[in-house]
Amino acid sequence: MKKVKILYTVIFISIVLYIIHFIMNTFLMYYKPEFLNFPKTFYSQFIFGYYTQFVSLFFSILTFIALFYVKSGLGVIIKEGFFNAKCSKQFKISGNIFLITGSLSFLWYLLLLFYSKGKMPISGASDVLLIIIGLGMLVITDIVKNGHLIKKENDLTI
Repeated sequence: MKKVKILYTVIFISIVLYIIHFIMNTFLMYYKPEFLNFPKTFYSQFIFGYYTQFVSLFFSILTFIALFYVKSGLGVIIKEGFFNAKCSKQFKISGNIFLITGSLSFLWYLLLLFYSKGKMPISGASDVLLIIIGLGMLVITDIVKNGHLIKKENDLTI
């Protein structure tokens, strides 16, 4: 249980860092320093122009939501024990969100690579890591679900 509490704390710190990240990005969006004031023609070379930067923000928000579900599932484990249906549901949602976010982000960077005709390097390592984390969360969901069923059957036989 000690390791679960440590993981819960690490996830909580990650969520706080994400919130600080969002606040700073929002601040920089409205109060740009001089070196970030690009001319309108600068954005014409991007797929969605000025709004291209918000696609990555969308992926960050999805990752934030998935982290929140992981934190919630770990909180349920701390309160009610390892094998219960609530944490299984939370982990399944987070695993699906991580999987979707990693896949969409990887496809986005591939699209940017083709759009820039190979000028932009692909940074897909973190996206593949998100996909692996998502699949891992789904495996953990199955383990917790099976453990919950076995625990339920054992409680009935006693």
